Amino acid sequence: MLWWELQNEIDFDHVKTLKEGFIIIIDTTGNKIHRTSCPNIYKPYFIQKVIKNRKKNGTYYYTDTLALAVKKWNPEWCLQCK
Repeated sequence: MLWWELQNEIDFDHVKTLKEGFIIIIDTTGNKIHRTSCPNIYKPYFIQKVIKNRKKNGTYYYTDTLALAVKKWNPEWCLQCK
């Protein structure tokens, strides 16, 4: 089981190439979980939230384990990934 915070575009691009695992978006409006292959994960949104806004309203994480994501962040499923 592992997880890490996506800090930059290199992290984002790497995670999006992975065949397995989950991206969790921590946000002031609620936490969401997506599969790494989800088409609803947009790089411009990541750049805005994490880089330009300096994580003021949220962060992105990757984990390879669903149980860890649920226990740590209690996210709701993305409607596309559900």
